[in-house]
Amino acid sequence: MITVRKLKLTIVGDEQTRKEQYKIIRDEQYKQYKALNLCMTLINTHNILNSYNTGSENKLSSQIEKLDNKI
Repeated sequence: MITVRKLKLTIVGDEQTRKEQYKIIRDEQYKQYKALNLCMTLINTHNILNSYNTGSENKLSSQIEKLDNKI
């Protein structure tokens, strides 16, 4: 079972420092979401491409085998 806890961050400091620190946190979250979306896209693409097996590999190997038999 996975347990998830929500954190509430409060940055102590002057207004400029708080804005900079919150910007860093937002940028890092954005980068994490972007990386996760990229990985999920790659996984789904891999699954879709593997589910549509056209049999071209089997056809090619059978054609090569027929040519070898003729030779």
